[in-house]
Amino acid sequence: MGFCVLLALALAGKALLRADPKTIAQAIRLGGGVVLGVVGLLLTLRGLFVVGGPVGLFGLMLLARGLGWQGMPGLGIPGLGSGSASGQGASDVRTRFLDMTLDHSTGEMDGLVREGQFEGRRLSELGFGELDDLLRTCRVEDDDSARLVEAYIARAHPGEAGGREETASSGGERRGPGAGRRGAMPVHEALEILELPDDASDDDVREAYRRLMKKYHPDQGGSAWYAAKLNEAKDALLDR
Repeated sequence: MGFCVLLALALAGKALLRADPKTIAQAIRLGGGVVLGVVGLLLTLRGLFVVGGPVGLFGLMLLARGLGWQGMPGLGIPGLGSGSASGQGASDVRTRFLDMTLDHSTGEMDGLVREGQFEGRRLSELGFGELDDLLRTCRVEDDDSARLVEAYIARAHPGEAGGREETASSGGERRGPGAGRRGAMPVHEALEILELPDDASDDDVREAYRRLMKKYHPDQGGSAWYAAKLNEAKDALLDR
């Protein structure tokens, strides 16, 4: 029995060496896409969308590339540039603006900006306002890149990438103690979001909030995600 297994492996290896590299690459994309898609679905069904969403997205991208599709009808997901499995427990995908990597074991994702205002910087290095600026640029210039930025925001800042559209679009002022909060934002994070020094006064907070909200409000092309962060930061600092 052991001999038969060894013989089968030897024959498979020999066939693999003779195979067209393009065929091998396609098989890797198909296999990796199916595996990641199933894992992403299972994680999502168990309520772990924060991890399952990005994993499933990368799986769909690899599967689309393996099948040679330019898009995925009915799902609204294009081929998203070039994608591959790195063979080290991670997948990579390239779009016009981003080189993205997803770690299969942890679900962590990060990306290197390839062009534009933030060229050469990683998404994990960008502040909230910078992420929003990048997202706005990608939405205008390249839908594939925009989807990846949105996926990154959903993973790195869970609960902030779309759950507060009503609050943000209404103009920003939340009434009542703790209205709409999931928990108090740390002061240092609130100061970073509002671009304020540690000794900022309440008047400084209100002025910074008005200035940034005027620039990043969804009605001005900003995202509901960042507008909601501005609201939360203002509340956290005024309630100190």
